[in-house]
Amino acid sequence: MCRRCSSGTPVNNNYEQAKEAAIIYKEIFGSDFYLEIQNHGMELEKPVLANMPKLAKELELKLIATNDVHYIKHEHHIPHNIYLYISTDLSRDKEGKNMEVDLRYGTDQVYFKSAEQMCELFKDYPEAIESTLEVADKCNLELPKGVYHMPNFPIPEDSGVNNLDEYLVKLANEGLKDKIKNITNVETDRLNEELEVIKKMQFSGYFLIVADFIKHAKNNNILVGPGRGSAAGSLVCYALGITNVNPLDYNLLFERFLNPERVSMPDIDIDFQDDKRDNVINYSKQKYGENSVSQIVTFNRLKTKAVLKDVGRVLNYPFDAINEITKHVPSIFGKVKSLETATGKSPNLRNILMKYLTGKNF
Repeated sequence: MCRRCSSGTPVNNNYEQAKEAAIIYKEIFGSDFYLEIQNHGMELEKPVLANMPKLAKELELKLIATNDVHYIKHEHHIPHNIYLYISTDLSRDKEGKNMEVDLRYGTDQVYFKSAEQMCELFKDYPEAIESTLEVADKCNLELPKGVYHMPNFPIPEDSGVNNLDEYLVKLANEGLKDKIKNITNVETDRLNEELEVIKKMQFSGYFLIVADFIKHAKNNNILVGPGRGSAAGSLVCYALGITNVNPLDYNLLFERFLNPERVSMPDIDIDFQDDKRDNVINYSKQKYGENSVSQIVTFNRLKTKAVLKDVGRVLNYPFDAINEITKHVPSIFGKVKSLETATGKSPNLRNILMKYLTGKNF
């Protein structure tokens, strides 16, 4: 009946269409299919709260009560709202936004509510609360630490080898011959030493997979970086075509990249042509399976001056006032972890902030 009501998506209030969809999902998922209700105090949720229990009773389905969570505490709604507006063009908004009223999500209730709060909020729907416990009991996923789950690398049938270790050794030696015309004991010993470490740490499959999708990129005219970071210290990476740098030419250490005394995943930084990265990702999904490929997220923190400028802009502080404040943040504070630390170390910054917050000079 609704698609994530708290995101502001319109509720169509089409009971029959919702019923048809629910019947299909019930046939597919059986007792694992629930009808969700939410209550963030928003008008567009009222039709759902009014009709979802009726639909659940008619189709003999269970209700479940949930709450969207975008921040932890209720008092975080204003900082969160400011953060959302940072990426917005506010140049035409001469009067500025009221962070307490102009909520981008339309509610201040998308925080992590306690069990007591949820029970009070859905006191008229006790069966929906009970379902949350039922779903929790159904969840038995355990993610053991220190265990790596690699996708299966398919060894070609005509390779003449029996396992991943042997295939890695085969490709590495063949690659080294292609890269270096006159191989000496120096290269051979270094390659064998690295291969032994890789095999001992059970990372042969990982190296084969990385080399495989890099080969795919190069074969499809997708630009690939020459290699950076500690992986440039690996002769095996060079032999497999993962990097284009011979570490022996620059006295680079393999131990900085992979060390049996410090067991951790190899960190191979690879740069692909930005407008063709999807090609490499889709290739990996097709070959190793959708469930074997995922992307990671990087969280960045704004530095002190950037925070002051962005927040000041959102709160409609005059440009001159923001500059007056930020000029009192010495460059040595550029890497401080919080504005609080900066104000503690800079009396001038503390005084100028108090001036604008209270309207008084200090």
